[in-house]
Amino acid sequence: MSLKKYLGLTAIVFSYLIISLPFIIAQELNLQYDPVGNLVTGDGFYREYDGFNHLLRIRLGNTSIGNISEEFIWHPLQEKIFIKQVYFNNGTFKEKVTYLNKNSVKIENSSGTYYETYVYQDDILVAQKDANGNKYAVHNDHLGSTSLMTDTTGNVKDNSFYTPFGEQVDKIEFSRFSFTGKELDNANNEYDFISRRTKPEWANMFTTPDRVFYDFTRFEQERQTMLYDPQQLNPYVYARNNPYKYKDEDGNFAIIVPLILIAVAIYSGYNLAEKLGRLEEQQGGLTPSDFTLALLNVGFIVAGGRLNAAPQEIVNTMVGSQFVQIGIKLNFESRITIAHHRNVRSHISDNSELTQTQKNYLSKSLENTERNSLYNGNHIKWYYNRFTNSYQYWVGPGKPSNSDYEEIKNIETEEEKKCKTCGEPLIPHCNVNTHPNQCRYR
Repeated sequence: MSLKKYLGLTAIVFSYLIISLPFIIAQELNLQYDPVGNLVTGDGFYREYDGFNHLLRIRLGNTSIGNISEEFIWHPLQEKIFIKQVYFNNGTFKEKVTYLNKNSVKIENSSGTYYETYVYQDDILVAQKDANGNKYAVHNDHLGSTSLMTDTTGNVKDNSFYTPFGEQVDKIEFSRFSFTGKELDNANNEYDFISRRTKPEWANMFTTPDRVFYDFTRFEQERQTMLYDPQQLNPYVYARNNPYKYKDEDGNFAIIVPLILIAVAIYSGYNLAEKLGRLEEQQGGLTPSDFTLALLNVGFIVAGGRLNAAPQEIVNTMVGSQFVQIGIKLNFESRITIAHHRNVRSHISDNSELTQTQKNYLSKSLENTERNSLYNGNHIKWYYNRFTNSYQYWVGPGKPSNSDYEEIKNIETEEEKKCKTCGEPLIPHCNVNTHPNQCRYR
């Protein structure tokens, strides 16, 4: 082969290789952050935060006057979103999502109210039931990402694969949770990592800084550790930039993934149905107190304490056992508390004139009003008539027209159980035949 032909062939080969190279288009973004380091705008959305650096609102566009895309209500005691309200692009309401607990998600839209149920084993999602009652087994990879979903007969319903930083090659359609078990917000393509959010197309970069870098009231040990780890000096980096070896559980610290692949439970149709059946049966009988423990894990909560919020001043959430001060101003639309229902339950239990059948009936009614208050935020109070030994509950403002019905308040002391005039016991109630005329209960 002559030198001329050799050089020509070489030129053709190199030209082909150059043409075959993929084109990479760089996108220039002018990102704007607030003084703390929270991402405000520059990516087509405008974000608003409260005084605790919680994301309260996302607007369409890069200005503060755009239509609201999403609003968030944060849990008062845990660093996570409790309620998410989603809007259409024209600003009209689309749906409200309430994360009741780890196993239950409530969805409210124009079609009605629906519930999704999730089953975890060793903190790994293994099964779920959607809003239509369809049951699925969830198969995960070693990071806990939803990779495969099958129905009760074993048919594959969903199959996906992820880039190292969480972009979905094939979008998961049947599950709310995907990469490392976290939810992808379709409105702005961000993962909800509990206390912070990430952008998978930006190497899963967090949109807010790690609190270790600005909260000097705690995290001293973690801060000292991170100072000697170059991969953690960036307050926005995800999983030390090593997403196959590390993962982030709650948006705070990267943890190492075990080298041995996490074993995924393979549920047969029977076992899945049995597992979900037990959970469904349990959920059907769940009292609001069960949800209370799951929501706050403490002994106080306001049932349906719906709040109005303003940035840095009021937090949109449900809190309290009574009026709980947690460093923020709280405006309640509802004052009915779990404590009120607890007092009513004690009142019914202590009423010796009621039969057990009557107590069971009242307890069931009480459970329904408690659930109504917790789920829907309705203002509900219970009243008691000492003369007829009867109970009545009232929804909304006002009270029963019969003045003999008195609101059941805090559990009375022995002194309070006596007639204010004659001093005789009022439990079960004043005897109108023996008490003097001046007794106010005559």
